[in-house]
Amino acid sequence: RPAVAAVPGLPAPWAGIVNLRGTLYPVVEAARLVGAEPEVPEERRRLVLVSSEGIVVALSVDGVAGITSVRPTDMQAAPAAERGSPAPVRALTPELVPVLDADEVLAQARASLRDRAEEAKR
Repeated sequence: RPAVAAVPGLPAPWAGIVNLRGTLYPVVEAARLVGAEPEVPEERRRLVLVSSEGIVVALSVDGVAGITSVRPTDMQAAPAAERGSPAPVRALTPELVPVLDADEVLAQARASLRDRAEEAKR
């Protein structure tokens, strides 16, 4: 996996930036979006490009088991969503794999930058 370059002063969940095939992408740590810490060392983590509203970020994840298509009608609401689960978890596949909402992932990441900017103004 390409190395993620740390950027001083970035708030969690931002991990830094990465150069993928000549393009720089900001990196968001998926585990931190849901209130957790990564479970595997950085060199074993994977990057998944996520796009929303014309913005592309590299989402750093513990691993990728595979890629599959799931019809929206086959997904079920995440049970934890009713108990206040982390907002990016939209649903579960029939195999109970969490489905993240890319718009919410990026909204939370942007909010952390706004919060840091507000703190810096004080």
